[in-house]
Amino acid sequence: MDEGYSWLRLLIDSSFASRLLVDRAANIIFANRAAETLFGYGPDELTGKPIDVLFASPQDRDLAVPRRYFPGRRIRGDHEEIRGCTKQGRELILRIGTSPIETVAASYLSVTIFDITQYKQTERELLFKGRQLEEAKRRVSKFALLAANDLRERLQRIGASVSEAKSALAAGDMVAAAAANDRVLDSTSNAQRLVDALLEYSLQASAILNLEFIHLRSEVDSVLNTLSETTGDAGLKIENTVPADLRIKADKPMFMRLLRDLVETSMSLRRNASGIIISATRNKEKNGILLGIGGKEAGRGEDNNGFREAGARMRLEEGLAAVKSICEQHGWTVEAGAPPEQGGFQVSIPVNGPPLAAP
Repeated sequence: MDEGYSWLRLLIDSSFASRLLVDRAANIIFANRAAETLFGYGPDELTGKPIDVLFASPQDRDLAVPRRYFPGRRIRGDHEEIRGCTKQGRELILRIGTSPIETVAASYLSVTIFDITQYKQTERELLFKGRQLEEAKRRVSKFALLAANDLRERLQRIGASVSEAKSALAAGDMVAAAAANDRVLDSTSNAQRLVDALLEYSLQASAILNLEFIHLRSEVDSVLNTLSETTGDAGLKIENTVPADLRIKADKPMFMRLLRDLVETSMSLRRNASGIIISATRNKEKNGILLGIGGKEAGRGEDNNGFREAGARMRLEEGLAAVKSICEQHGWTVEAGAPPEQGGFQVSIPVNGPPLAAP
């Protein structure tokens, strides 16, 4: 070892940052304690090892310390991702600074390593949430446009019905006036529901997903427990037939809100159903799960699933804005008037849903 080695070792060892001294062959001559701790090695355990052991792949190693030439003074990892690897196999994201050191006897490379894993993770999460917010704005704008058109139509109906009522009153036709007044009240109620739906949709669409794997049957039981008093007063039995092994990727509070809204709506729409069944089946064709909420006993004729299908569709369009928003955010679809074996509402849940964390 040349005469400057002791001085070089002192320079590397005194650094608070993780620092290595590397020779021309890219072998580690010395690593300070910060570097050993970062990569999970004991004292002097890195000495003599090739610098390759600190990187997740040869490509990452070449980004940091090229094989073809001795790098000059530079920093890498700001505009490209360099992945490191600890002794225990845990991956890190690194920022690498290199600085050549020339002595009379040999050339060395000082390598300074910064662990920016947490910083990169935070950056990704912020970008991911930013994209979610942009998508939420887009959904709200689209829904607001549709709602505005529907609201304009309802206001026109109110205006027309008011004119009819005035004309009927002027003519002394109380029956026609009463009918026109009923239409005004009905259109006003529909308009109010539409405005409420828009406000609810706007709040729900801007929420950030907190995805996790949840056991479907357990979450259904939790929702039913919160509704037990309501269903008991109504004399209604709700049966959970969801298989115990099914799991889905979802935001748990949002999923519970969706299921509660659908169950409560199904309760209000039931005509001759003695109860409600909540079921879930695997859909191999769509590579997903079908979640159904509907009547326990089939009726006859148009009510063959124990529900008023037209009423379910109307509620889905006007009164279940939160349900639609939650489905859109998760990449699911919700339909009304589903087949008898599924019930009044059906939610299609793909197996490959949104990522659990920011990409």
